[in-house]
Amino acid sequence: MERADVFRSNDSAKWFWVKGILIGRHSTGPPRTPVGVRSSFAAIRILVCSRLSISLTLPASASRLLESKDGGSRAVMKIRHPLLIKAVGAAGSRLVRGLGSTLDYHFRYADPNVNPEVARRQGQRYIYAFFHDVMLFPAHYWAWPTMHILISDHRDGEMITQVIKRLGFGVIRGSTTRGGSRALREMMTQLGQGNPCITPDGPRGPRHHVHQGIAFLARQTGLPIVGAGMAFDNPWRARSWDKFCVPRPYSLAACVAPAPVHVPPDADRETLEACRLEVERRMRDETAEAEEWLIHLKRKVG
Repeated sequence: MERADVFRSNDSAKWFWVKGILIGRHSTGPPRTPVGVRSSFAAIRILVCSRLSISLTLPASASRLLESKDGGSRAVMKIRHPLLIKAVGAAGSRLVRGLGSTLDYHFRYADPNVNPEVARRQGQRYIYAFFHDVMLFPAHYWAWPTMHILISDHRDGEMITQVIKRLGFGVIRGSTTRGGSRALREMMTQLGQGNPCITPDGPRGPRHHVHQGIAFLARQTGLPIVGAGMAFDNPWRARSWDKFCVPRPYSLAACVAPAPVHVPPDADRETLEACRLEVERRMRDETAEAEEWLIHLKRKVG
């Protein structure tokens, strides 16, 4: 099937199209770092990883609120204090909005109907999957109440929950591993007409490995799985199991989405495993394609 690219119609255009369908708006003009980005980077300098262990530099007065894992002027610490969790949630949502607004997004869809903008208007529903390391991509671009994010069901997950709720997502606690059965049941009852959004390799990895919970959810809900590959151009990466990406301001970002995977309602264990492997294969292939596309885009701009 021929892919449908999202592209600029000219250098100064603000509106993007998918085969004649108007789907979104992006800011153009000379680069100017938003206040939210400047203040957030100055205040936190965070690289978030799935465990929400945050690598940062803080004044000594703040260190007593944190549980230090090792010493030094740049220690890796876990935030535990409830007030600090809320503060980081507020700052994190501001950072995601500010930083995300500077990025130059590019999209490619094997089937234009799986584009969340198009699907939302047409009343179609999918299970959207993206790898844990690039969650800042959909966190900014797909922040709608109809998109329900599955967040890890442990204490550190509360920080991501604070960020995600402030961005406008629906939140369901749990994961495809720890607390997964309860989370999947809650997701099926709370979804309504919404779309589940899952990081199938979270919360602990292995990196870019799809757990079987997403295939089970697809079987139970009847919703097809769209496993998108996403990439940022030369992002900062955390020293974590997923090599979590923080995009650089005003850099390129690409998303490549394959055709959806349909899981039969009567799928047995072997069929579920085959569907899981297919989702994983497509997500890895599309991630590699998104990274190659960014290289092509950089050469074209240069």
